[in-house]
Amino acid sequence: SRAENGPRVPRPLGVQEGTHPKFLILEYVEESPENKGFYEGFAKALAQLHRMNNNEFGMEHDNFIGSTVQINTPEKDPVDFFREHRIRFQQTLARKSRKLPAGVDKKIDRLCEKLGDLMDTTGEKPALLHGDLWSGNALFDRHRAWLIDPAVYYGDREADLAMTEFF
Repeated sequence: SRAENGPRVPRPLGVQEGTHPKFLILEYVEESPENKGFYEGFAKALAQLHRMNNNEFGMEHDNFIGSTVQINTPEKDPVDFFREHRIRFQQTLARKSRKLPAGVDKKIDRLCEKLGDLMDTTGEKPALLHGDLWSGNALFDRHRAWLIDPAVYYGDREADLAMTEFF
């Protein structure tokens, strides 16, 4: 479903189904330079998206962030969700690839042990997130922002904002 006054997303026009779609055809978005009120309008649209809530963090199915599987196993506790399905999952992938230095691995373990003390989730409801919100996944026409290539799930709103700062 679409968030009223939320960011636009291109309509899918065609897809070849399968384990991984062979192709996906989307509505064309004619991009234009940013206008004066763009960022304020984008922030308001993103806030509308984040007002779509759920009872649990995660989603009923896994999806992808880039080419990597994103685990969305629903959890009631946001700290458990973030620790197990975001941090620990990525840690495990890095271990398997043998690209995780032992010192960094130990720091991640310590972070995960203290995560509940570091995250203040008081009053946070699971919000619908884009999930991979960086500048390359936003298009702008003359009137508004469009979001593409989502890795959606219900999570802490700050995760979307953190991704914009990360990249």
